[in-house]
Amino acid sequence: QQVYLNTMIDYIEHGGESRGSAIYYDVNGIRPFNRLPEVFRFKLDDGSRSGQVQETTLKNGRCRFNWRPVRPIPSEDDFFENVWRQYRENKNIY
Repeated sequence: QQVYLNTMIDYIEHGGESRGSAIYYDVNGIRPFNRLPEVFRFKLDDGSRSGQVQETTLKNGRCRFNWRPVRPIPSEDDFFENVWRQYRENKNIY
């Protein structure tokens, strides 16, 4: 719980906004339905952090955060499903 909550706080402190399944309150945001309470007011992320990954480590009871660029998707097609299909087709064992 400590790691997850501190990671969310760090995300907000770095300008993170609502995206995916995470909704962060924003006083200047919108409410998807007027009948919802004010606490549901949010603003969607603009995608400016889509090229970054937030890494969190816990050491001696303290969270540390590192933001790094996203690694490129490997060009190899060695996903389990592909390797398994090739094995079933031609018994390729390496």
